Amino acid sequence: MKRNLLHIFFAFISATSLAQPYNIGHTTITFNDPSRTGGFGSGGGPGRQIQTEIYYPAATTGTNVSLTGGSHPVIVFGHGFVMAWDAYQNIWEELVPRGYILVFPRTEGGFSPSHNEFGLDLALCVTKLQEQNTLPASIFYNGVTTNSAIMGHSMGGGATFLAAANNSTIQTIIGLAPAETNPSAIAASGQVTVPALVMSGSSDGVTPPATHHLPIYNALANVCKHFVSVTGGAHCYFANPNFNCDFGEGTSSSGITVTRAEQHQITFDYINKWLDFKLKNNCSAWNEFMTLLSSDIRTTYLSDCPINTPVIAANGSTNLCFGDSLQLSATSILDWSNNSTGNSITVSSAGTYSAIDPTTCATSNTITVTVAAPLDTSLSASGTTITSNATAVQYQWIDCANGNTPIVGANMQQFTAVTPGSFAVIVSNGACADTSSCRMIEPLGVLHHDEVSFRVYPNPSSTTFNLAATQSEEVQLELTNQLGQTLWRREVLFIAGEPFEIDTPNGLHFIRITTGNTQHYFKVLKRP
Repeated sequence: MKRNLLHIFFAFISATSLAQPYNIGHTTITFNDPSRTGGFGSGGGPGRQIQTEIYYPAATTGTNVSLTGGSHPVIVFGHGFVMAWDAYQNIWEELVPRGYILVFPRTEGGFSPSHNEFGLDLALCVTKLQEQNTLPASIFYNGVTTNSAIMGHSMGGGATFLAAANNSTIQTIIGLAPAETNPSAIAASGQVTVPALVMSGSSDGVTPPATHHLPIYNALANVCKHFVSVTGGAHCYFANPNFNCDFGEGTSSSGITVTRAEQHQITFDYINKWLDFKLKNNCSAWNEFMTLLSSDIRTTYLSDCPINTPVIAANGSTNLCFGDSLQLSATSILDWSNNSTGNSITVSSAGTYSAIDPTTCATSNTITVTVAAPLDTSLSASGTTITSNATAVQYQWIDCANGNTPIVGANMQQFTAVTPGSFAVIVSNGACADTSSCRMIEPLGVLHHDEVSFRVYPNPSSTTFNLAATQSEEVQLELTNQLGQTLWRREVLFIAGEPFEIDTPNGLHFIRITTGNTQHYFKVLKRP
């Protein structure tokens, strides 16, 4: 009962959550390889003829109807010994609606097939379908992604490994009960470097797993490989009923305990997830594949897929001050948790950041970034005293008019100006600091010399100002603006009773008169 319920569960998941709305279109194209001879079909030009039956996602079902749904990955499929492409209708009816283009070369269908030529045909069909993407007159113009796979059954499964040897144009291969071939698929496996999935039936007597499937799997040199054996599974049950295959199975296999429909479903449960990951970069599918692999009571498996965990690093402290940013980087292109893609991101918000390698779905280490609360840089002023509104911080008052020079000893929350000027405070809390805006402090009155006094008139003025002294004296005059910036400074000899004319820009300014150690201040307003 447990077996039946689990089977129903996997069938439901495969049939509902992963289905796509594509109909099935069909076309026939004869490709040509001018460097070889023979083949099957005609019309492809001089050289080897490779007639292919192609099934693809379409808006309506039919022959030579338009491709639909954007761009699609390509799967080239190799048939079994003396089996035609139409024995695999179950394959294209499952995969085409999910958004894949299925390509079936019809070569080497006789009783004396060349395994080597068939492997070359499978590899060539990948290239030819990619070329169709660039041909304006093709059904597949701008409709083929760069991701491709080669899959095959029995003889075609063995030829898949011949086609994949030293082949960097494909992303993965799948062998369904792959047969040892001549030249050897086992030997060719040592030259395969793309991820591989081998599906086997434990009761296969046509290509016994111990002498065909397992040696091919064990010889694989790729960095990620999986072997899935359907318990009680058959050789021919990967395909639809076929006289030649079923006749051979009937004379060689025993102990088959699953139905053809059950083996189809088991097969699709695995290859759908595998292809969605390898050809569509769907990491959820990869997680589902690995979960199924370890929990499925319908199968046994072998797995050798070491995955290097990507490492991300911060180029500075992860404890940020408000308004600061931090770069996180890796040595490869990753999909980051903030929905960015690349080998680095810049962050300024608190949170935990990680990344996923889109080629392996491996998740990186995590980096937690904290951001300190913003510091209060607002000020309050009363008379000549300025108060920082920040509390529980450190203070350093600065002279804005003197290059933001720190004022010695001005380290309290309040600062009282003894002279007019422009002042600000740096508030800090640990490693974080911020600076307030500059605040202008105006004089509250005039300091009087014991022996001489000064007056300015008219004030306000729309033209110039007259500055007069009660006795003759040489002084230093300085004009500053509201920010405390010095506009000019000059030495002047006052003659008692004679006014000295001063011009200023429009607006509020300050005149400082220095006589010895005494300073006199005037606030003057020039109106336009």
